[in-house]
Amino acid sequence: MLFAKTLFTFLRKTHKTPQKAGFSSWLAALLIYSITTQMKLSNKVLCAIVPTVAAAMLISAAVNFRTILSNQQESTETTQLLLSRKTTSQVSMSLDNLVEELDWIAQRSEVQTMQWDAMSAYLARKASACSDKFSMLMVITPTGDYYVAGRGFIEGRNLADRAYFKTIMEGGAASAMTSPDFSKSTGEMKYTVAVPIKSAEGATVGCLAANVGLSTLSALVAQDTVAGGGFIWALDEEATVIGCADRSLLMKCNLDSIAPKGRGVEVISSAVKQGHEVAGYVTMPNGDTFFATCCPIEATPGWSLLMAVSDSQLLSVARTTFLQSVAMLVVMLIVVTILVVLLLRRWLSHPLDQLSCAIANVADGNLKVDLNELNENRGGDEVKAMTASVKLMCERLSRIVSDIKVGSDLLNSSSQQVAELSQSLSSGASRQAENVAALTSTTAQMASDIRLNYANTRNADSSFSNSYTRVAELAERLKPLFAINNDIARQTSIVGDIARQINILSINAAVEAARAGSKGRGFAVVAKEVQNLAGLSRTAAEKIEQLTADGIKLNNMARQVFSEAMPSMDQTNRLIADISRSSSAQSVSSEQINAALQDLDSFLRTNASNAQSLAENSENLDEQAKRLYDAVEFFNV
Repeated sequence: MLFAKTLFTFLRKTHKTPQKAGFSSWLAALLIYSITTQMKLSNKVLCAIVPTVAAAMLISAAVNFRTILSNQQESTETTQLLLSRKTTSQVSMSLDNLVEELDWIAQRSEVQTMQWDAMSAYLARKASACSDKFSMLMVITPTGDYYVAGRGFIEGRNLADRAYFKTIMEGGAASAMTSPDFSKSTGEMKYTVAVPIKSAEGATVGCLAANVGLSTLSALVAQDTVAGGGFIWALDEEATVIGCADRSLLMKCNLDSIAPKGRGVEVISSAVKQGHEVAGYVTMPNGDTFFATCCPIEATPGWSLLMAVSDSQLLSVARTTFLQSVAMLVVMLIVVTILVVLLLRRWLSHPLDQLSCAIANVADGNLKVDLNELNENRGGDEVKAMTASVKLMCERLSRIVSDIKVGSDLLNSSSQQVAELSQSLSSGASRQAENVAALTSTTAQMASDIRLNYANTRNADSSFSNSYTRVAELAERLKPLFAINNDIARQTSIVGDIARQINILSINAAVEAARAGSKGRGFAVVAKEVQNLAGLSRTAAEKIEQLTADGIKLNNMARQVFSEAMPSMDQTNRLIADISRSSSAQSVSSEQINAALQDLDSFLRTNASNAQSLAENSENLDEQAKRLYDAVEFFNV
């Protein structure tokens, strides 16, 4: 019961269903978890042996490591100091060789003559042959004038004030060496070596000097290398780097500038300036720690050789020895572990293998496992408890799988029926949506036509109303015209009467003029003209009267036409207004019908979409039901 409780508690915390991690892995993980949390027999044995052996290994390794590290560090420091002295001696010998080679050149007879014509060819050959050692060969006369090999006499310059010249010519030294500086003519970083030129009688007749580039000194220093990221520096009397593998540090790096950013560097710098030997640990500005040894170089103006080796290199041998000790302890632990495993295999592993086979059968779907034989051969230990828990688990799983099989059959049948109904519903909803969509399109077209008719009717009504109003106004304005025409006719008849009266008067005047004889002759002429005018007036009056009569007839006809047309136009105007009102009502009704059909179309489309989704979900449900049925068929109950 305890194992079953632990099993289902872990199941709830990790996976809700076994399918997520694989059934066999799920059961194996639950079994291991239950064993480790309950501290079974195998765990107790291993927890008693392994920590004890591991603690013994750690204590032994720590003691050995500290002892080995202390001894090895002291031995390596002594060896490194001896190596530094040896390297310093080799560099000193190399510098002496340069002086000896320069002295050998000075002893040549061609040079001892101090005649430039005699020695120029020889010096040019030696300068070319020794170009890797000497960057410039100079022969200096007792007055300070000098010749340069390959170039000849240098005019306008004098070297009598140089320290090495005074050391040779005035001090009588066998050789002289200067501190490094920059050449004034070439800008080269160099130092100068000088030896005396003596005659056959042994008198000093001049000085042979050579510029030696710091690259040559760096090549001499770089002949010996330090493993593990170490370095070798040649330092002058001011603790400035004058020789190293990294040429970018030459004449630029000084220990005094490094000391504030590091630790222990100031001790090395002080020893260099004092010309003492020193050894100790230094930390560079980048954080790297080195064991540094500094030894003065003999026969130089206070130069020293600094050799530094990384502290990790010093400890490499100790680490190797320590690893060998650890390897031996690991071998011992492996031997002890093998013995423990053999005992546990006999007492625990074999029964657990049988139980594992039973669990594997469960993982393969066979829930009909027989654990009675294994349970009978055990006593009252933990394996028996696990066997009982696994048996109980198989029985419960068997009942659960049987119930799932029955449910999956029912779910499969129901899902198929739902799928058929949803397909039918989806097909009907789709057809309805298509029909309503077509009807909506037709109704929308009808509504558009009705709106167009309504607009045309309103335009016609407006146009006809305006025409009717203007015609009525025209009829009203023509009434005064009719009266005026009648007045004109009356006035025209009066003019005709007047013209006739004037004609009669002209005739009477002509008769009276005839009676008067010669005295009335002029009056007869006037009477004649008045008669002519009266005739013309009568003719015009008759024409005007005829035209006025015609105008009156036309006015009467127009008045009759207006009188007959006005009632018809008034009736037409009322009919057009009625048509406009009817078209407006039809337009509103068609818009309402179209909106209702659009709502119905949207509703049917939504129903069709929902029906389609229902059909797809029902198909998915049917597929899931089949998968569930197939999954349950895996088990044999």
